[in-house]
Amino acid sequence: MTAAISAAATETATVPSWPWPIDLARYDRRPELTERERAALTSLGWDVRRRRGYAPDRVEWRAISRLLRPLDDARAALRWCPDTPAHRRAVTDAIGLILRRCLEDGTSFWAWSADDWVRLIAPGHKEFEAAWPGWIDGTVRPYVAAFAYLLGDFTHFHRIGGFIRRSLA
Repeated sequence: MTAAISAAATETATVPSWPWPIDLARYDRRPELTERERAALTSLGWDVRRRRGYAPDRVEWRAISRLLRPLDDARAALRWCPDTPAHRRAVTDAIGLILRRCLEDGTSFWAWSADDWVRLIAPGHKEFEAAWPGWIDGTVRPYVAAFAYLLGDFTHFHRIGGFIRRSLA
C-alpha cells in the first residue's frame, strides 16, 4: 500500500499544475535597441498606445516587432482581462508605457532589472499616475505589473504597494 501511494505521489509531482503561458525562448531578447527601433519609437511617439488612428501597416510597427510580439503574446495570455473598452484601453496603454520606457532608457524591456520595473510600476498608484500624462489612470498599473511578471521575471511585488494581487495570480 505504501509503494502504491508513493508511486502515485511521484506521478502527481512530475505533472506541472500550471504551465508558463509564454515561451520566452521564442523571442529575440537582445537588451539593446537597434537604431531602427529607436527611430521607430521616436517617430511613433505616444502612438505606441495604438489608439484612434492606429495604422498597423506603418513601417515603424514592423521595425519594433521584436518588442511588440512578446507584449502582444503576454496580453493574450492575460485571460483574466475583462473584455470591456476600459480594460482594452488599459492593457494597450500598459504596452505603450513599456515601449515608451524602452525609448527613454535606450534598452529593450528584456534588459530591465527589478529596479527598472519598480521605477515604471511605481511604489503606489498615485506615484504611477503622477509620472505620466493625465490620460494614464490606475487601471493601467496592474497590467504593467503583469507584463513585468510574464516577460521580465519580476517577483518584487512587495516593492510596488497595493494592487489586486488575486487578479495577477
